[in-house]
Amino acid sequence: MAHLTTFVFTDLVGSVSLKAKMPGVDAAQRDAAYVQQVLQPHRQRIEAHLDEAGGRVVSTAGDGHFLVFPDTLRAAWWALQVLRDHQPATEAAGQAFDGLNIEVRLGMHAGTPQPDPADPDNFVGRAVDYAARLADHAQGGQILVSRTTASIIEDGALSDSRLHSHGEIDLKGIGKVETFELLGGDQQPTRPRKTPSQTGERSWSVLPRTMGLTEYIEHSGSRRPGSAGSSSAVATSVRPRRLGNYELGDLLGAGGMGNVYKARHAQFDRARAVKIIRPDLVESGGESVVRRFYQEVRANGSLEHPNLVVAIDSSSPGDETHYLVMEYIDGVSLDELLRNEGPLPIADACEIARQAALGLEHLYEEGLVHRDVKPSNLMLTLASSPHAPVDSAGSLTARSASTKLPVVKLMDLGLALLAPVDGEDRLTQMDRGGMGTGHYMPPEQWKTTSVDIRADIYSLGCTLYHLLTGEPPFAQSDLKPERSHATEPPPPLSGRCDAPPELARLVERMLAKRPEDRPQTPLDVVEALTPLAAGHGLAERVTRYRKSGGSSTRRSDHHLDTRPERDEPAETNVPSGRRLDGTATDPAGSGWGRWILPALVTLAACAALLAVMMRGDDRAMHADKLKSDAGFAAREMANAIDSRVHALETAADEPRLPEWIATVEAGEGPLENWLIQQRGRWDEKLHYRSASWFVTDARGVQIARAPHSPKSIGESYAHRDYFHGRGKDLEKGVTGVEPIREPHRSAVYDSSSAPGKLKVAFSTPIYGKRSEGRRPVVGVLAMSIELGDFAEFDEIEATTGTAEILLVDTGADGFEGAKRRGLVLQHRDLASHTSAAKPVRLSKELQGRIAAAPDANRGVLLGAYPDILGRSGSDYLGAYAPVKPKTLSADPRGPWVVIAQKQAP
Repeated sequence: MAHLTTFVFTDLVGSVSLKAKMPGVDAAQRDAAYVQQVLQPHRQRIEAHLDEAGGRVVSTAGDGHFLVFPDTLRAAWWALQVLRDHQPATEAAGQAFDGLNIEVRLGMHAGTPQPDPADPDNFVGRAVDYAARLADHAQGGQILVSRTTASIIEDGALSDSRLHSHGEIDLKGIGKVETFELLGGDQQPTRPRKTPSQTGERSWSVLPRTMGLTEYIEHSGSRRPGSAGSSSAVATSVRPRRLGNYELGDLLGAGGMGNVYKARHAQFDRARAVKIIRPDLVESGGESVVRRFYQEVRANGSLEHPNLVVAIDSSSPGDETHYLVMEYIDGVSLDELLRNEGPLPIADACEIARQAALGLEHLYEEGLVHRDVKPSNLMLTLASSPHAPVDSAGSLTARSASTKLPVVKLMDLGLALLAPVDGEDRLTQMDRGGMGTGHYMPPEQWKTTSVDIRADIYSLGCTLYHLLTGEPPFAQSDLKPERSHATEPPPPLSGRCDAPPELARLVERMLAKRPEDRPQTPLDVVEALTPLAAGHGLAERVTRYRKSGGSSTRRSDHHLDTRPERDEPAETNVPSGRRLDGTATDPAGSGWGRWILPALVTLAACAALLAVMMRGDDRAMHADKLKSDAGFAAREMANAIDSRVHALETAADEPRLPEWIATVEAGEGPLENWLIQQRGRWDEKLHYRSASWFVTDARGVQIARAPHSPKSIGESYAHRDYFHGRGKDLEKGVTGVEPIREPHRSAVYDSSSAPGKLKVAFSTPIYGKRSEGRRPVVGVLAMSIELGDFAEFDEIEATTGTAEILLVDTGADGFEGAKRRGLVLQHRDLASHTSAAKPVRLSKELQGRIAAAPDANRGVLLGAYPDILGRSGSDYLGAYAPVKPKTLSADPRGPWVVIAQKQAP
């Protein structure tokens, strides 16, 4: 168990008011009097018992002090002494300054120490923040301690003291935590501050570890007569902190992995956010933690999307301190917005979730899962529009040039994977193998970290529910989050907000217990939310929130605010003699007939323009859906191939195989019986169909087959690509060909057992015992599939909802006696359109589009083209993505690709 350090923050309450009443003819004299009469005695009382308690002052800012103690009981004893020693001064101040109280307050928390990587004499992290937040909520003359600290004090039986629970307090950046007051003698408890006191900006100075407080103050020169004794003037020599080209500034946040600082690039003067990994994580996890961190750095570095916080720079694996540099977002986090404003209007909530889903879609296309979607990991900001409108003369107006658009940013991309398993981390915690945040985690994530994008869709559903109602779906449940997410239905939205039925149904689907019952891709969520987000007022909301300084209050009638906010009417140029209410003022008294027809024509023109725009948006949405589906299908097909190859490799490890191959006589026997069992076992386990499983010896002669085939047993297939792996079949009768030494995917071939049937095979070597040098290959184990019979596509099509999905070999297959390409391997109607005599291929034009398109994990749009199967009808619109199995080396002939297509509108 990690050694705990006790962190204490303390300052004076009422010091600002007292300073103004100090004797003196000007501010300088009053400051000097304050230092002499108040600040110096305050520091002396802090140091009076410090050595005895084993503590030290880490940093100071005016009358504020940050201290650390190796022992919690001694720290508690010291805090009670400080409170007692300050009592006479409090009473004296009250008598001297008309009842004005000046009292000391303290906040205390025992947690895991986290040294500041930029200053070894300082401490940072969540445990430090915890103590500071407790001090912020303390009243004068009060010591507030955390539950951890209270437990240690209670177990240690500190004499002449007792603890009083104040229940849960919402500490900024920490959450709702049970808080205790440490009381001494006959002291009575005081209710803590409901909201933290505002102490203003303080400039904290870190003391050298070898220097005491008095020595440091004397050394800094703050005791010179006439010098200001305020927090802005006392001990302001803050040490510079720098990592690489980045100067570190304020601490923005702290979590289980480390701290995030606001930083500035030394040369470019640009604001950045720098996340520094906790040194104790690196020390305890060693090279594995460093390796995993830089895997995440590379994954984040490849991401670039408007709705994701982009990684910009990082340290190197050999550096002493490991950090990641990200863009700095000047915005408001959704948890802060909810805390101050309560539930959001429906259109605002839907637009936030829609943009977050767009960010998740990009993660999904890159094969990543966030695992911790929640309001505190979503930031709302304003960005300049890249497409500002122009006026009727084609000029960019000042009003349009300053157009700002609301942008939602998804933060903490993947770094939660390195969160430690400890009770300190409330932001990202693991529980029974799960990783994430309890109120937003899907049932499957409580059991394992091996989840897919549908887990993020569930978490986004919980977040959307929170945005609409003001709390997560199971916040009121009596069960633990793990149980409520797994067993309880979420409270319906209909009773919490005026959500339309289609929104209620969407949230219900997103919160389905089984992943297969949820929307299958984030783009599905985007499509459903787009019409519901129309008319949102996020830009106005952010602007209003910023102007109020984040002090917006909850509206008591927020249920009336759930409809999209209407924009203010735009300025309108009205012809003379015409009023805005539509009545005529011209002397002819033309009435309705003169103006309503042009108005209707204008409305019709606007409607037509809107329809054109909507059709354009609709096409764009269809295109995005096809690209997403193509990427999804390609990844699923790659997984299916890996499953097939894994089955072959597992079977090929059978230790009896070399002996069976050496002694078998062509035909039935233990080898073929075993092969029949393997085929049945794996077809059932994988839910995929295979045409056959077969074994050839090292010469290429087939010695076993399931199902048994007298036509092929005993025949030489040394010419087949699945045996030698050269990318195409050789001439029949060839001898002396070496068998494959790694798993292989064959070129298409005409079946010898069922002429006219086209097949493809996956194969793997069977190794014998090593005698010297390389292990000998004693045979080849293979499985064949008929074209059009890839059963995995049934589930892929059902999942995506795309009309048609095809599998195509882009490589030169050598079939039909020529090096032709673009052979279609899978389509649900392929069996009735292809044969060995006339196989279906892509047109050369479509092959050219695929060859010219970039290689991407996400689908690439191919545009419109005639039906690939040659059926009559309209053109198709499609997108393609390459299939990249991990178990096979890249095929030099070219990859298999998936095409997702629909009939063009």
